Amino acid sequence: EGFAALDPDLVIVTFDPNDLVGGLGALGIPVWVLDAPVTIDGVYEQVAEIGEVVGHGRGASEVVDEMRAGVSEIVSGLPPYGGHYTYYHELDPTYFSIGSDTFLGSLYSMLGMDSIADEAGGGYPQLSAEFIVAADPDFVLLGDGACCAQSPETVAVRPGWDSMSAVAEDRVVILDEDLASRWGPRIVELLGVIAAAVYGEGY
Repeated sequence: EGFAALDPDLVIVTFDPNDLVGGLGALGIPVWVLDAPVTIDGVYEQVAEIGEVVGHGRGASEVVDEMRAGVSEIVSGLPPYGGHYTYYHELDPTYFSIGSDTFLGSLYSMLGMDSIADEAGGGYPQLSAEFIVAADPDFVLLGDGACCAQSPETVAVRPGWDSMSAVAEDRVVILDEDLASRWGPRIVELLGVIAAAVYGEGY
């Protein structure tokens, strides 16, 4: 009923909680289910598809072209480095993280970075503090700064974390959760933020 009151032309969802799709359909509201992409190419495809569906195919194609150009500029500008950097990306303070086989992990991979969560099977595992400290990642990236008040300071006082090189050498980075939890045109901005944090501004 809340959706119906908004009189939408289209509702796009990525999952179907409590048969939302069926409920909207019963109200005569068009629904389109788009699974979360697993690669950046999947993002390009979805942007183009949405553009076609809403009657702005040409504009969507231009957006995709701009995204491709932005990503290419960031990746092609990376400096040479020896080996891959490792990282721990924190989703929440209970140590849920991401593997390189996730969509967000694929962005890190484009920057020459491997998730420590790969050793735990990848995906979205809940790691232990002991596992993270022992892995000693080169970078710690916090996707829970705004939601959960996590910061380099709160990380530094976790038991044993001050022994990690990322903490001791100021390589703990807070990410904008809007950028780090959604896929769309602004993933180019997210990629740039991570690249700058790892390689330095203007690398």
